[in-house]
Amino acid sequence: MRTRPERRPIRTLDEQLVNRIAAGEVVERPAAALKELIENALDAGAMRIEIEAEMGGRRLIRVRDDGIGMTRTDALNALQRHATSKIASDADLTRITTLGFRGEALPSIASVSRMDILTRAFEEDTGTHIVVEGGEVKTVEEVGAPIGTTVAVRDLFYNVPARLKFLKSVPTELGHIIETVTRYAFAYPDVSFRLVHERQELIFTPGNGDLLTAAASIWGRETVQGMVQVDYERDNIRVWGLIAPPHQTRPTRQHQYFFVNLRPVRNRTLTAALDEAYKTLTPEKRYPACILLVGIDPRQVDVNVHPAKIEVRFQREQAVFEAVVNAIRAALLHHGMIPSALPPSESRGQVITPARPPDTETIHQILMQRAGLAPAEAVGTPAHAEPSGDAGETPAHPPVVGTPARPQPLVEASEMPASPAVDPFAATVSVPSPTTAPADETPPLLETEPLRTAHLPFAHLLDDLQILGQVRNTYIVASTRQGLVLIDQHVAHERVLYEQLCYKRGALPIPKQHLLTPETLQLSRRDALLLHEKLPELEAIGFELEPFGVDTYLIRAVPAALKGDPVQTLRDIIDELVELSVSKRLPVAREQIWITTSCKLAVKAGDPLSMPEMRKLIEDLARTENPYLCPHGRPITIILTWHEIERKFKRS
Repeated sequence: MRTRPERRPIRTLDEQLVNRIAAGEVVERPAAALKELIENALDAGAMRIEIEAEMGGRRLIRVRDDGIGMTRTDALNALQRHATSKIASDADLTRITTLGFRGEALPSIASVSRMDILTRAFEEDTGTHIVVEGGEVKTVEEVGAPIGTTVAVRDLFYNVPARLKFLKSVPTELGHIIETVTRYAFAYPDVSFRLVHERQELIFTPGNGDLLTAAASIWGRETVQGMVQVDYERDNIRVWGLIAPPHQTRPTRQHQYFFVNLRPVRNRTLTAALDEAYKTLTPEKRYPACILLVGIDPRQVDVNVHPAKIEVRFQREQAVFEAVVNAIRAALLHHGMIPSALPPSESRGQVITPARPPDTETIHQILMQRAGLAPAEAVGTPAHAEPSGDAGETPAHPPVVGTPARPQPLVEASEMPASPAVDPFAATVSVPSPTTAPADETPPLLETEPLRTAHLPFAHLLDDLQILGQVRNTYIVASTRQGLVLIDQHVAHERVLYEQLCYKRGALPIPKQHLLTPETLQLSRRDALLLHEKLPELEAIGFELEPFGVDTYLIRAVPAALKGDPVQTLRDIIDELVELSVSKRLPVAREQIWITTSCKLAVKAGDPLSMPEMRKLIEDLARTENPYLCPHGRPITIILTWHEIERKFKRS
C-alpha cells in the first residue's frame, strides 16, 4: 500500500542547477558539445574552423574560428542562460536563419566543464580571455588575440560523475565527433574544417566551395567517384547536392545526409522522397549514398521542435517531397541512369547476343562454392567476381529494361574472354530450366535418399524428409512427417554459419583463401577507426588485413566461404557495425561481428541451389541449437501441418 509522501515546498532552482539540467538535454556526450561550438563558429561567419580533441573529447575539445569574434560584454553575456544575438522577438522564431538561437548551449557546457574563452571582435584592438569552472566565472582579462574566437572545453562532466560514467569508449566517442564534423563539412564546403585528435589529423577539407571535393576529403575518392550532381528548383524550393548512381548502394543509411537551410536534419519526408526516387532502381534493403541540401523559405519550416535542433517540420510537406523526388530523377535521367522505354538493342543501336550458359557440372561446382558447402580441398583461389550488392539477403528482381546492373561496355558474347575467375552468376545468366534441358539430363524432382538423423539435435525436422525443390530461388520446399516445410535458404545458412563461428570452431582456425593480388580497401576516417578497433575479431573469422596508409587496408586473405567481392563485403560489414555504433549507439560486441559476417557469407535469395546443396543445408540446420530463428530474429522455417492442410480442404 502506498504511503502519503512528505510535503515539500516548490522552490525556484538556482542558476547552477538549472544549467546542469539544461546540459543534460543539450550536452549528452562530447560530440554534442562540439556541435554547439561549431554552430556558434559558423553563425559568426567563420571561413576556417580548427578542432582539437583528446580522449575522444572527454579531456579536451578546442574549437578555433576566424569569425567576427565577441566584445568583452558580449562574451560575458554569452555565458548567461537564454542570452543570444540571433533572435530578439517572438516573430523571429518563425523565420530562423541561424543554426543557433536559444542561447543556452554555452552556459550549459560551461556548467559541466572547465572552459576557456579567448575572443577578439574584428572592430577592436585587443581581445578578452575568460576562465569558467563549473559554470562560475573565475577570471576575466584583456589580452592580445587574433580576430575570432577560441573555446576550449576541458574535463567534460568532471562534476557530473553519473554522466561521465555513461560515456562510451574513446573510439566510439571519437566516431561521434568525426560524424559531427562530417555533417557540417558537407553543409559548408566553402568553410575549411580541420579535426585533430591526439596530434593526428583526422579530417581536412580545403574550403574551396566544391561539395565533391569536400566529400572526397572525408569519404575518399573511391567512394565519391561516379556520384551525380543534383541542382533543381521548383516552387521556391531548391534541392542540390550529390547522389550515388543506382548500382552503388550500401546496406545501411549511414551515408545519407540531409540538410535544410544548411542545417543537418533527420526528416522522414526527405528519407521517403529519396526512397521513392530510387524505388525501381536499387535492390531491396540497399540504400544509395547522398548529400542532399534543401533550401526553403525559413517561414515555411519549423526548426524549434527538438532539443538538439536535428528535426524539422515543413509547412508544405508534399511540395518538399515532390521537389526532392523530381530533383533526384532529373539528375539520374540527365546522366543516363534511368532506363529508357526502348529495349536495350534499340536504345543502344546494337544487338546483344546472350552469353551461352555454362554446362551443368560447372553450375553445380560454382553453386557449391558460392553456398560455402564445398569441401575445403575443393576450394581454390577466390574468383574476383562482380560484387553481389547484397545487404545480407536481397530478393531477386527482374532486370530493369534498358539499364545494366552497372555501367559497362557492351561486348559481343563471342568476344568475351573465357576466364576461370569469372563467376557466371555475377551477371544475369540464363540457367537451363527443366523445360529446356536435354532429354538425357532430366533433373531430379524428389530427393529420395534417406537421411541419417539419429545424431541430430532436431532430428524430428527430418522425419520422412523429401526435398521437393526450390521456389523463386529463395525458399526450399520439403515434405516431412509433420507437414509441408518452407525454409528460407539465406537465413538458414546464416544460422549455420553463425553457430560455426560461435561454437564449433573453438580453437580451430577459420579456413582462409589467400588472394593472389591483395585488394585495396579505402575507408572514411570514421570507418577506419572502427575497423582498427575490431581488427582482431575480423582476423579471427578469416579476414587478413594489413594497414596501408592512414585510412587504407590491404586485404590479403578472406574466409573460404566468401565468394563475392571481398572489398564490397568488408564495406558492408563495416557499414552495419558503424550503424550500430553511431546511429543506434550500441556497443559493437564480438557476437555482433559474427552475426554480420555470417549474414554476408551466407547464400543469398536468388541463388539457385542443387538437390545435394539443399540436403546439406537442411542437415546442417538440424544440427544447430535453434533452427527456427536466424541470429537477427527472423524466422527460418514455416511448417504447414497435414492437419491444417486437410482442414483447408475440408477433409478433417
